[in-house]
Amino acid sequence: MSKSKYSDDQKITILKEKEDHSLTIEEVCDKYSISIATYYLWKRKFSKEHKGIGEYREFDSMSLTEENKTLRKLYINLSEHNYKLAKFLNNQ
Repeated sequence: MSKSKYSDDQKITILKEKEDHSLTIEEVCDKYSISIATYYLWKRKFSKEHKGIGEYREFDSMSLTEENKTLRKLYINLSEHNYKLAKFLNNQ
């Protein structure tokens, strides 16, 4: 495996540049002659070590529980609606 031409500090700067300047990933990769896969490897590595670089969204278990309840209610309502519609269409 070859040695990277960028230090860890330079990698962090490149990742921050993408966020700070609203550049696309392709633009950043072209500018620094790195692959998109390399960009994502760096992002995964440094997002765990440094806050502010692609911070992971933390889910609140209560909000997920509430969302699941809402989705279940929507599914039940949709199922009832589909049942009534099928019954109506079969009677015609």
